[in-house]
Amino acid sequence: MTLKKASQLLHTAQNIISAIHKAYLKKLGGSLLPKNSDGTIKYSRGVLVDEFKLHSGRVFRTMVLDYDTLELLYLQKRRGKKKRID
Repeated sequence: MTLKKASQLLHTAQNIISAIHKAYLKKLGGSLLPKNSDGTIKYSRGVLVDEFKLHSGRVFRTMVLDYDTLELLYLQKRRGKKKRID
């Protein structure tokens, strides 16, 4: 879910949703972030994004990969068509 959709759904500003999400990630302590051999955070030069459908379009996936290593960074699973929030 995007920040815009989340803020519309919760009737709040995008920066509030972003601040909550950042606080949650900081609470994790960065344990999920890839690290270099010296312990510093390793940043990607870029990402690859692919959206595809399975089972005749009833199941959708969004996949985000690291550009250099092709490591899976994010996978979203959802059923049905994309819903539009007005």
